[in-house]
Amino acid sequence: FNMSSLGGMLFLGKTGLMAANSHSPQMDGVERYIYIAMPHIAVDEDGHIGYCSRAGRNQVSKACGALIAFQQELSSGAINVEMDDEDIEQSLLKQKLLRRIRYGNVP
Repeated sequence: FNMSSLGGMLFLGKTGLMAANSHSPQMDGVERYIYIAMPHIAVDEDGHIGYCSRAGRNQVSKACGALIAFQQELSSGAINVEMDDEDIEQSLLKQKLLRRIRYGNVP
């Protein structure tokens, strides 16, 4: 059952978790669960955080474009915190991260 989203964010609530749990395998009458959530972070050959070389690609690419886009928005000094109905996952990711970043800091 796939629960992933941008930036390694778990993108489901109680209803989604109940649905995922109803799909779990039962072994010896016991349901088994493994939940793994993590962003895909990289460091390229030159030490640039967030970028990586990929087989079959000529250029260095972003490991997680959503996190890089958010970092660039922070760096610009103009952050859009409105919910974008056409980009709900990125909007929720930004809201979640903004709660944890000290004002004025750009990670």
